[in-house]
Amino acid sequence: MRRSDREMSDEEIEAFIKENKVGRLGTINARGYPYVIPLNYVYDEGRFIFHCAPVGEKLDNILADPRVCFEIDSFTKIIPGEKPCNYTVQYRSVVAFGKAFVVEGLEKKMLLERFVESITGRKPQGFTEEELQRVAVIPMEVEWMTGKQNRV
Repeated sequence: MRRSDREMSDEEIEAFIKENKVGRLGTINARGYPYVIPLNYVYDEGRFIFHCAPVGEKLDNILADPRVCFEIDSFTKIIPGEKPCNYTVQYRSVVAFGKAFVVEGLEKKMLLERFVESITGRKPQGFTEEELQRVAVIPMEVEWMTGKQNRV
């Protein structure tokens, strides 16, 4: 990281991830272009958990190339300077790199339960087979991540 004075500690990164609920997942599409989409997420035991429809570009991209990037940020305020080029921004951001994959069976059900409980605050009462067929569950195993902040 170029600005090591703005680097977040592992504890700060984890706290920031847990206080947010939306980030942006980056994949590579079939034409070789980045495809970035906002997603709700749950962070659990060193991995992000996502869910989506069982068909679509995001899922196609992950199945073709599991390498992904996930970004979370918060923009607090602009800090004015005497000149336009002296303005700065108070912010925090985390970028995680890793591999995403689709899970099935018991793991799918368990991760979906974890996702729903974390997002809603309520433990789900189970899922029907039809409900499980209408959703894909995608964990992302984090290989490395960095966090950056400007506290000003």
